[in-house]
Amino acid sequence: MVMKTINEFGVHLQQILRQMCYVIGVDPETIDFGQHDWYMQHTWTQEQEQEFKIWLTDYIYNNNEARKEILEFPRKDKKHCEKAASEFLFNYGWKYEIT
Repeated sequence: MVMKTINEFGVHLQQILRQMCYVIGVDPETIDFGQHDWYMQHTWTQEQEQEFKIWLTDYIYNNNEARKEILEFPRKDKKHCEKAASEFLFNYGWKYEIT
């Protein structure tokens, strides 16, 4: 099976995934995004997740092209963008560290 790299996504999803990796200190070039559970291979704290959620909400809100690429209904509404960030994290966020 051929590895699916980060470069195979749209430019804004690439940026989002790179930031997600940056928050936990992981090189996104080492992740096979083609694996069905790629997001289960690393962990983060609740604080790191919250930091990323704030960043992602602002990124979507402030970037019209990102909204068009990521959202089904790309309107510039802060609550809508925050909900989209929450849904992204629910589906693709790293698992929590066990402390």
